[in-house]
Amino acid sequence: MESRDSSPPRLVNERVYVAVGSDVEESRLTLQWALENFGADFGIIHVRSPSPDTPRWRYPLTEDGDSCAMEDVLDEYIHICHQAEVSAEARWIEMSDIGKGIVELIEQHAVEKLVMGGAADEHYTEGMTGLKSSKAKYVDQHAHPSCNIWFICNGHRIYFREGDLSTIDMDSTSSRQPARSGTVQSYPRNLVASAHSVSSSSEIEDVLCLIPYKRGEGSSHPSTSDPTCSYEEDGQPALLLEGNGNDDLYEQLERAMMEAANAKREAFEELLRRQKAEKNAIEVSRRAKVLEKLYCDELRQRKELQEALAKEKESFETFKNQQTEERSASSNCRTILEGQIATTNHTTQELQDKIAFTEELLEVCKKEQEELQVCLENALKVNEELLTSQGGEASTSQRQQGLLEFSFSEIQEATNNFDPSSKLEEAEYGSIYRGVLRHTPVTIKMLHPDSYLGPSQYHPEVEVMSKLRHPNLVALIGVCPDAWALIYEHLPNGSLEDRLRSENNFAPLSWQNRLRISTEICSALIFLHSCNPDRIVHGDLKPKNILLDANLVSKLKDLRIQDQNPSRTSSENGNNSSGEFSVESDVYSLGIILLQLLTGRSAPDLAAELHDVLYALYDGNINDMLDETAGDWPFLETTQLARLALSCCEMDRNNQPDLIAEVWTVLESIRACCEVPTTSPSQSDPNETTETPSYLICPIYQEIMEDPHVAADGFTYEASAIRGWLNGGHDTSPMTNLQLPNGRLIPNRTLRTAIQEWLQNHQ
Repeated sequence: MESRDSSPPRLVNERVYVAVGSDVEESRLTLQWALENFGADFGIIHVRSPSPDTPRWRYPLTEDGDSCAMEDVLDEYIHICHQAEVSAEARWIEMSDIGKGIVELIEQHAVEKLVMGGAADEHYTEGMTGLKSSKAKYVDQHAHPSCNIWFICNGHRIYFREGDLSTIDMDSTSSRQPARSGTVQSYPRNLVASAHSVSSSSEIEDVLCLIPYKRGEGSSHPSTSDPTCSYEEDGQPALLLEGNGNDDLYEQLERAMMEAANAKREAFEELLRRQKAEKNAIEVSRRAKVLEKLYCDELRQRKELQEALAKEKESFETFKNQQTEERSASSNCRTILEGQIATTNHTTQELQDKIAFTEELLEVCKKEQEELQVCLENALKVNEELLTSQGGEASTSQRQQGLLEFSFSEIQEATNNFDPSSKLEEAEYGSIYRGVLRHTPVTIKMLHPDSYLGPSQYHPEVEVMSKLRHPNLVALIGVCPDAWALIYEHLPNGSLEDRLRSENNFAPLSWQNRLRISTEICSALIFLHSCNPDRIVHGDLKPKNILLDANLVSKLKDLRIQDQNPSRTSSENGNNSSGEFSVESDVYSLGIILLQLLTGRSAPDLAAELHDVLYALYDGNINDMLDETAGDWPFLETTQLARLALSCCEMDRNNQPDLIAEVWTVLESIRACCEVPTTSPSQSDPNETTETPSYLICPIYQEIMEDPHVAADGFTYEASAIRGWLNGGHDTSPMTNLQLPNGRLIPNRTLRTAIQEWLQNHQ
């Protein structure tokens, strides 16, 4: 057999061949793999191995039981292919070495694609890539180089041998003998035909009568009951005759057989040459058609390019004409615009002259306005002095002239038509909303007309709150009689209760701020209790009614003004058992608030734990009761404040401390020791030096305002300062640096009255 490297070129057979064994179950997975991966028609090849006990020269050439069994096996393989709707034919050869038999079949049938087993199925492992079978290794090494071979194990491809296409040459003829096996012919009949062409028919028939042949399906060897003819393993026939027959006749028969074989080989070679010529003619015809198609495509593309070029030329000419027209139009427009620019420059000069004249008039008007403002301010001062000197003789309406009066539509607009999202609180007497009135953030307290507290509370609250001006009391800005509404200043930092409970994302108060707030609450109570002719009792003092502004300055709200009804006394604030509104009840509530500032606990808990606080104070363990979120409390001052708070919580009124003489004195001393800044003046000691409240200071001049005006950003400035800011070309807020919606200014009469009262008290 020729080696792979020196194998001659040969024809291509596109059919897929599958090498199978005599056990269908062992080769079934290999055949199924080929059926799943290839869709062409199939060839089943099989190598029949004779019994090892039979001599080679006595291989049976007759169809016996083994031959029938082999044909049944091949029929079963073909049946499997037919079930897969694939056509198949069986080819077999008889040879003792199966590997050599497969290689021989590859050569005989010019096999281009072969699928065969690479190892026994029980030897398969995951990731297996090598050949385990000796016959697979032999076929891999000796098969024709052009043959592509897929080696399968247990239904998996473990190795692929790629064929060398350079060995396929259509111009060369096969140097090997044509196939001697198949399904439709047998070698003995061809042998007889060839012999008949050389010798007389009578002589050949006489010889053939001595050698009875029987055709075997697909066999490549003649078979006879008498072992007088056999094939060598190299495929060449060997005729063995027994007896004393005519040697010349046998020699003549042998020569006839050789001549027949040569004639058949020459015929096959001629057939190959004819097939090659036909294929070459077909290929030339195909190439001619391809060239003709390419030529037609080139003509079509050339025509399309010429048409596209013509269109582009036409478009270019059109574009060129448009550019010429546009250039002419642009030249005309330029002439017109130059004339308009000249006219505009002349008009601009005239307007600049008018603006300069207007600015001069504006300066004159400003001077006149300032003079009028000074006159107005003097008149207001005189009016305030007269009101102060007259005291109680002034009527209620005259005292309320400093309040702004708003319409119902303004209230409705400020609350977004009373949107629930703008509501801060819902109480028994009414609702409290947050809003903006005339560019000023406010809190709107709307009383329910149907409530028995509504009408009875409205007028007394307006009358009293319009008179009260204190830095630690929420200021009444205006009223709306149509809506039974009172408009108070808005404090953005919530209530003291929110801070103590750390609600609404508020940070806890430091102990310094808590000491300052206690001093401010005491100052406000002293102011209320010192009012003439009738003292005012808060009546509902609790952390919820203590609000904090932007600087954490505390201010009291919700005074019980309508009537001091004992049934309306709040039980939450821990008033004394008598349930009456009195100075002593406010002192008791102040004591509870001081304990809340120290411990951070709620009023009901403190009312039940007063003895625990007292015991902790006496045992020196007051730190165990303090609120740790306030920081490190100073021990001495904290102990002093706790004792003061417990003394205020005495149930016996006679044992309660006096606000001015005792409570205020202790709180001021604690504040002074801890250096807690305060913005609330002392009402009991007018000679004490205090700081000016920040809300009285103009943000621009940093001086006490004389004519406060509210700008569009919601902040209050001195009128001359904010006007100078706006007239200087600024359109942003001095405080926020944001764009001002407009330049309108609104007088803040309520703040001006508070400034005048504060100045009178500190002259």
